[in-house]
Amino acid sequence: MEERFISFTGARETILDAVAPLDSEVVLASESAGRTLAEPVKSLIDIPPFDNSAMDGFAVRLKDLADAAADNPVRLKVVGEIPAGVVAGRPVTGGKTISIMTGAPIPSGADTVIPVEEVEREGDTITVSFLPERRHIRKAGEVAPLGAKVLEAGIRLGPAQMGMLATVGAAEVRVSRRPRVAIIATGDELAEPGEPLEPGKIYASNSAALVELVRCYGGVPIDLGVARDTEEEIEAKMRDGLARADVVITSGGVSVGEYDHVKKVMARLDASPRFWRVRMRPVQPLAFGFADGKPIFGLAGNPVAVMVSFFQFVRCSLLKMQHRLEILPPTVDAVLDEPIKTRKDFTSFIRVHLAYHGGAFHASKTGPQGSAIVGSMVAADALLVIGPEETDLPAGARVLAQLLDFTPPHWEYE
Repeated sequence: MEERFISFTGARETILDAVAPLDSEVVLASESAGRTLAEPVKSLIDIPPFDNSAMDGFAVRLKDLADAAADNPVRLKVVGEIPAGVVAGRPVTGGKTISIMTGAPIPSGADTVIPVEEVEREGDTITVSFLPERRHIRKAGEVAPLGAKVLEAGIRLGPAQMGMLATVGAAEVRVSRRPRVAIIATGDELAEPGEPLEPGKIYASNSAALVELVRCYGGVPIDLGVARDTEEEIEAKMRDGLARADVVITSGGVSVGEYDHVKKVMARLDASPRFWRVRMRPVQPLAFGFADGKPIFGLAGNPVAVMVSFFQFVRCSLLKMQHRLEILPPTVDAVLDEPIKTRKDFTSFIRVHLAYHGGAFHASKTGPQGSAIVGSMVAADALLVIGPEETDLPAGARVLAQLLDFTPPHWEYE
């Protein structure tokens, strides 16, 4: 089945061409954190909604200070105080001023605020010995007028965006539906964490990693547990996943061994893999197909291969399903701190730690790169992307690094 062997870029293009965005729904703005906007948000009010003071100080009429100088100070009588949230009960008139707090509405008659630290006050009188150059007034609508677009469709609602929703008075917001993702681990050798580990068994770690990866990229994980190495059990789990989810992910059982049944089950579900081998390391065996209009990702069984293949293919698929504007991993240029050799004709993803010094990111491997060494992912900030024509890179070479945005960076700065 040589025709099923595909390049990394060909595999990603095939997947993204096939995956379609989901529908949208309206939710409470207060419950929308982490979701993706399905339509732009427009301001329901002027921001700010009224002229207000940018400083703690005194609201004055600038013309009252036209002749103010060090040798000709001007004295104004303080006739009131305006805290934030209160509208002045009187205007500012000639020879008068009102004490005002940051954010408080500017009283009528005033056109300037003098910061409190720039005047001298004695009792109910302030002395001003200069003509102010700045007004220190935030005008109504200067940040965004009524009806202005303040958030674009396709962005993730993070802390700043949540603050903006509240600022414009949005109580509800239309967001993309979160994709439901069924996760199935396959293998007779797997035991659930917490169970006694019998001889020849290992704990099912892939599901734990996949559940969190799905959450990181906006999905709703549905952990269907372990399917033993029979076609019947794998098929039952996959049918359950297709009935309950928008995407199905399996791990293990996708190669050419006697107990690798995933591809056969996919064919039985009319989801014959569009490809099942990718020229990339780690990973290589990876099956992709559709059943009932839903994508199925048959990932390899080694834990690093699972995480790398998810990051390269499933991540962008979930983001596209949510109408996200940016779906590919963020990247930076980096300098190799050590030589690297890779296999010709394969795109290689090297787990590295990044440090920033000398005006550039520097990359060093996190240790041995075996696809079963989970610790190499734990210590990684990024994956170096080494193209299929690059096989022998010296220290000092400049390379592209994909930032692992599902993990806090360990970057060092000098």
